[in-house]
Amino acid sequence: MIDANEMVLGITLSGRFTIENSQKLHEEVEDFLNNTVPLEIYINEIEEMDFSFLQLLYSVVQTARTSKKKISVFTDNGEMIKNLLVHTGYESHFTVKKNRSGANCLIGGIYYD
Repeated sequence: MIDANEMVLGITLSGRFTIENSQKLHEEVEDFLNNTVPLEIYINEIEEMDFSFLQLLYSVVQTARTSKKKISVFTDNGEMIKNLLVHTGYESHFTVKKNRSGANCLIGGIYYD
């Protein structure tokens, strides 16, 4: 878990998370991964989402784990992500659950300590 006293870098992504936007999303997130502080990704106001975004997200998480970087991913639309996980067979890689405060859905499989 990320220490409350530790500096955290946050990035908020919103809009269309599709194959057409995946390169741009990858570049935005990659810039943040190059930083040494823990990263929090907020996925909000989802208009559309497809399998390519889940693949990108999984890649980001694996990169963070390999480099021992702390990463958390939150969303304001856990149901949409949960449905996509089930339909794509990715539910074994990610889980969607509430965080401690219950305010946001936490994608549990990608919370890295």
